[in-house]
Amino acid sequence: MDCRSIKQRNYFLAKPLSTEEGKYPLAYARLVYGSYRFLEAEFATNYQPQNWYCFAVDAKIGDKLFFKRIKALARCFSNVIVPSKRFPVDSDGAHMGTAYMSCLEELSKKKYKWDYVFTLQNDDIQIKTNEEIIRILKWLGGANDVQYQLDHKELIQKIYKKFNWTFKDLKLFKDEKINNQVDSEGKLLSLKISKGLVQASLARPFVDFIVQKLDLTQLHHHINNCGEYACDELFFQTLVATDVLKAPNSFTHKCIDKDIYTPYLV
Repeated sequence: MDCRSIKQRNYFLAKPLSTEEGKYPLAYARLVYGSYRFLEAEFATNYQPQNWYCFAVDAKIGDKLFFKRIKALARCFSNVIVPSKRFPVDSDGAHMGTAYMSCLEELSKKKYKWDYVFTLQNDDIQIKTNEEIIRILKWLGGANDVQYQLDHKELIQKIYKKFNWTFKDLKLFKDEKINNQVDSEGKLLSLKISKGLVQASLARPFVDFIVQKLDLTQLHHHINNCGEYACDELFFQTLVATDVLKAPNSFTHKCIDKDIYTPYLV
């Protein structure tokens, strides 16, 4: 499969549809494992030359042709990225956060200019135009758009007991001094475990923060070994809603504590 055949099958925009869209580039981080023709069609339908597209390919897929096709797509478009690091994701959620971070680590490089990144899974479909998405994101004023679920309190308590979630135990910050900080009661700072769907809209400053300031190795280990279904749904939600993390563009756990439902906007 070559670039010519890809472009013969589809129409791809050559320039942004408006000045507003050209000045507000977006990024997409999608975990993929199959159905290449669907992925190509979805990519072509919503393609914007100013946007960035990262495909994190499941390391355990046996279909070598699928991986070759994704790599061919990346060779055809300069704004498509396929990380060299691959991880074996599964339906329980193991390694999904790690795989997403392989895209975010690439997209966080200074040469890639974008304002928000969307975390998507293989079969997700974009239902709004690029222009509509940008207008919603501008209304957000830079806030992350992350969904939270309030009906998993027993699961969260079980996970709290399984591991130590203090910054110190997680070795969360690359700056070790921050890991040793305590709250007003003298307790070590800890992550506040939260849960929701993995699909999210993350602002650039937040992504740069978790890539550049945090060491997520131990957090990935805990989530990958939580022993429960869909533990990947803890990853971004926890980082976004832990107030003491002081991550830019983040959410507050106070709404979750008060059982205030927080749906998606985008």
